[in-house]
Amino acid sequence: MDSVETSQADTFPFGHSSVQIVDVPRLDPSIYSLTPDEAEFFKAATGINDDNMLRAHILRAQEEAYKVAPYPCIYDFAFDILDIGRERPDAIFFDLGCCFSVDLRKLAFDGFPARGIISSDIKKEFLELSHFLCRTSNDMWAGHSISGDLLDPEMLSVAPVMRGSKVGSLPDLSTLTSLNPLHGHCSVVYASCFLHLFTEEQQLHLARALAGLLSPEPGSLKRHNSRRKH
Repeated sequence: MDSVETSQADTFPFGHSSVQIVDVPRLDPSIYSLTPDEAEFFKAATGINDDNMLRAHILRAQEEAYKVAPYPCIYDFAFDILDIGRERPDAIFFDLGCCFSVDLRKLAFDGFPARGIISSDIKKEFLELSHFLCRTSNDMWAGHSISGDLLDPEMLSVAPVMRGSKVGSLPDLSTLTSLNPLHGHCSVVYASCFLHLFTEEQQLHLARALAGLLSPEPGSLKRHNSRRKH
């Protein structure tokens, strides 16, 4: 296996604390590669049809995001593409630890109403870089985003899992400053490359808190994708 060039250890803020990442891999543009499906999506999302210009744009977005936090998914260009369809007219898809929100952009590209999409990340800069990558603005993107620490009960508290019929009316997603109004309303809670960042105790707390967001309607689900370590 070829060696990866690294930099010295760096410390990055993470919620109310900070983490030290040792031997941060330096970005390697040579591993950039898009499948035909991914290329089609990014060209439609950015309006950039020239392959070289698209490559330069994505590399620039990767570089800016790596300054915020050098996550392996950014290094690997692992902007996961997700296909999912929902028949519910008021379905909510919530993605936590969303980074660039590419999963959500692809979800909308495939037909899921963007007005029912919510992205969240502890790093507000990632939510802003999502617009940079896809060349959009808040006025152009109907989805919603909210930044904050999910371990903070003011942001997300533990609530009982809802049973039976759907509870209450849907909150105005454009005014959310906390996830707590979403208790019992989310059709999908999606956590990709997220829970491994926390201790076992914190993972248990988050699993309970996230379960409280799920709608009691049949078919609602919570999904987590793990990720290998470098």
